[in-house]
Amino acid sequence: MLFQKFDNTQENGQCGVRIEYAATWPYDAAFVLAAAQAILDSDLKDPKNVRRITADGREITFLTREAGLSLSAVLDGQACRQLSITGISRVMEVPVTFSFQAGTDRVILESDAAKYFAKYGGHVFDRYMDSIEITACCAIAVARAAKDPS
Repeated sequence: MLFQKFDNTQENGQCGVRIEYAATWPYDAAFVLAAAQAILDSDLKDPKNVRRITADGREITFLTREAGLSLSAVLDGQACRQLSITGISRVMEVPVTFSFQAGTDRVILESDAAKYFAKYGGHVFDRYMDSIEITACCAIAVARAAKDPS
């Protein structure tokens, strides 16, 4: 993913950051689901680290926790256009929110840990975001190959 924009934010007296990334190409609902699942599987593994998940404006946090953090079990093949995950990143050790919207190339990462970003710079999540995109693309390729093994 390509770093696009870094903004400092202030909400409820907390200093934060909002970072916009551009995916390699515009993505669809399958990428939204695969990227979000990659984040849950690799970083927010513990259900206690997951604070909130919404899909197309619908709160699905409890259902996702009950399903062992499996988004496909909760969404059951339903195409998801917008998905947002909020939790505590084990990798970066900060609270984060990831927002995806199908049909765009934009992924938004938000965190209230502005001091952390001030210390390490706005590009601190670049490799992390690249790995999410690669993991999602691989998952989609594997799923497509399983459907059409020829």
